[in-house]
Amino acid sequence: MAWKTILLASILVTGALPVSASQSEQSDDVTMSRAPDAPEGALYCLKMEPITGTRIGSVLCWTRQEWADNDIDLDKAWAEDGVEVIGG
Repeated sequence: MAWKTILLASILVTGALPVSASQSEQSDDVTMSRAPDAPEGALYCLKMEPITGTRIGSVLCWTRQEWADNDIDLDKAWAEDGVEVIGG
């Protein structure tokens, strides 16, 4: 019973912590309807489904052209699975 009380208290305290500005900006990028524009050579990172036998997902980063070469519409996939854009 004591562990349930500790768990509940932890959840309440964690939920009350303020979110930093960088986290809120990052989440705004993920909710975009298409992938953001970036210089040529930039890597677009998308969440991937877990491999069979594990529940741990992964993140795959390719250029816009590499996503297209693998028949993946980056702009369509970004709204649901986009993580971040790296450099360029």
